[in-house]
Amino acid sequence: MKLISLLGAITAIGRMACCLGQEYTSSQVFLNRDFDGDGAYDWRADIIVFKDTGPLGSDIYQVRNQLRVSQSARVLRASNTRIEFQVGDPISTNRPTYIVEEFGERDLWLLEYYWGIEMEPLVTQGEFRSSAAVILGTKYTDPDTQDVTLGWFKFSRPSVTPGTAFTLESWAYNPIPNEPIRAGFPPDLPAPQFAFSGENSENLDVSWPAKASMLRLETTDSLTPPVQWKPVDTGGATAITLPAGEAQGAFFRLVAPEL
Repeated sequence: MKLISLLGAITAIGRMACCLGQEYTSSQVFLNRDFDGDGAYDWRADIIVFKDTGPLGSDIYQVRNQLRVSQSARVLRASNTRIEFQVGDPISTNRPTYIVEEFGERDLWLLEYYWGIEMEPLVTQGEFRSSAAVILGTKYTDPDTQDVTLGWFKFSRPSVTPGTAFTLESWAYNPIPNEPIRAGFPPDLPAPQFAFSGENSENLDVSWPAKASMLRLETTDSLTPPVQWKPVDTGGATAITLPAGEAQGAFFRLVAPEL
């Protein structure tokens, strides 16, 4: 987004009154995750622009950079005094939930700034006005089973100069319910277990824990790049028996379903 070089300053307005009388002009969505497949977002990050009239009659634009969550999703805090997680911090079910105390809102404003013909970009609100990168912990609670899925989003921007917005750099989640994930790392997924069966060990049994039933088993004949992984049809089970001859020299892995 091109920002115009400006002169002057304005006074920040309150969060509850920020959009009164303003005209919505545009938005840029850079994260939209529908975890439960109901067609609505559970996590959505965007940049929204509103237009208002400044004290001298010229246009002023309010740019809000935010992470929005559904009724079933929440942003987590690293502690009672810190929102962002450090790389390697465990994100678990016992982390406190982020909420804007004054208004009871669940959405997190990364930052908010104003700019216009008569002023330089001016940051007025937001949790990370002086940060260039942040890792946010998140959780999704299944409304039927109350199982919790944990994950993280990393947002970054090239500089902390006012007028520079955050975008999504990377993210990950642990598909196994109620299991933690380390901030900045992929989930620690179980490895498949192998055992030979049959009178002459003619079968290869491949299995993994029942709690990880959502994981997909894949196989390949070679680990030489580019590796071509193929799904193995297990019929939804967490164990499968293959002819040992067919499985000879094959490699297997478990992967999380894509969102």
